[in-house]
Amino acid sequence: MKNKGMIIELTSLLDVILIMLFWVMITSSDRAAQAENEAQKQIDDIREEYRQESQDKDIQIEQLDRYFSAVEGFEDGEMLTVSVTYSENEDVLSFSRRDEVLFSQTMDGLTDPETQLRLVLDGLTADRDGVILCAFVFDGSSALYRDVTAVKDAFESVRGDYENLYFTMVNTNPKI
Repeated sequence: MKNKGMIIELTSLLDVILIMLFWVMITSSDRAAQAENEAQKQIDDIREEYRQESQDKDIQIEQLDRYFSAVEGFEDGEMLTVSVTYSENEDVLSFSRRDEVLFSQTMDGLTDPETQLRLVLDGLTADRDGVILCAFVFDGSSALYRDVTAVKDAFESVRGDYENLYFTMVNTNPKI
């Protein structure tokens, strides 16, 4: 008898190879989808970060515009001047802007300088975030210490409620 050789059935081997090929393709498709989702998430995060930074910069630009308008207003006499002057044996507290007196009263008749300061500041700006430049002017040789301290304390007290309130104290008699 003659030996014809071995016959190998390839059908089942081809089925196994095709199954493995499909499994590799599906697995790589899932990995590609996961990578795409991760990339899209990173893109969305970067876009959100960019949007937030853009909003922050817009807020900073608005703040700078307020500062510039305050400085321009200062140059145009828009600064609020609060002064304590001594006249006719009493100290007089007055608020003025552009040489226009907004309020004036004797310190003895004024029980709470802080309340009056708040009223004047609220009248100057519609929002409490607006920039307000103030100068507290007094003559140290004639103004009473308690009156100067009361006005200074009023400024310190309202400072927390007005984010952009800037004030300075000016003693017109520097020898004291």
